[in-house]
Amino acid sequence: MTTTIKITSETRDRLRGWADRRGVKTLDQALNACLDAAESHEQMQAVGAAMARMRRGDPDAWAAYTRERDLWDSADDGLGAAGDEYPEYNR
Repeated sequence: MTTTIKITSETRDRLRGWADRRGVKTLDQALNACLDAAESHEQMQAVGAAMARMRRGDPDAWAAYTRERDLWDSADDGLGAAGDEYPEYNR
């Protein structure tokens, strides 16, 4: 099902330009991609805020979290470093 929404010509043109720069074919796909990015940003903001609350409000829990994080970061699965396998991401 489709519907019509009212937006300014300027907004339409901005969205079309954004879509064209990314090879997105339709404005619907472009709008969905923008919404996905905005929702992801909101989720990461919420995670950051929760981590800040833990760091300030429960130092023991924060210390336990960082110890476990560091343990996972130091784990070696014997498969080698992802950086070696995907050098294009090491910029």
